[in-house]
Amino acid sequence: MFRGVKEKRKRKLVGLGRFVIVLLFIPLGFFSARWFEGNKKRKVILTGFIVTTVIELCQLIFRLGFFEIDDFIYNMIGNVIGLSIGVFYNTMISYKKNAILK
Repeated sequence: MFRGVKEKRKRKLVGLGRFVIVLLFIPLGFFSARWFEGNKKRKVILTGFIVTTVIELCQLIFRLGFFEIDDFIYNMIGNVIGLSIGVFYNTMISYKKNAILK
């Protein structure tokens, strides 16, 4: 009877953990999009890829956590969401600047 409740809680925690992983990498994508100029999409995605790879390799080498490909994917999803928000923000800022200057 209680086994089902315990498993349901466990699934909720796993889902919450994945959501938190995505949330933690949104700022990286956002601020990278604000930082880089020119062809920023490639640079931001490459930055997210490198940071994620370093984190996952450190977990593997130092045995501080689990090396999971799921974490890698969720980190990159968070990075791309942050990139999208950053590109939108940059577009709105430039639009307002152009509107003020006219």
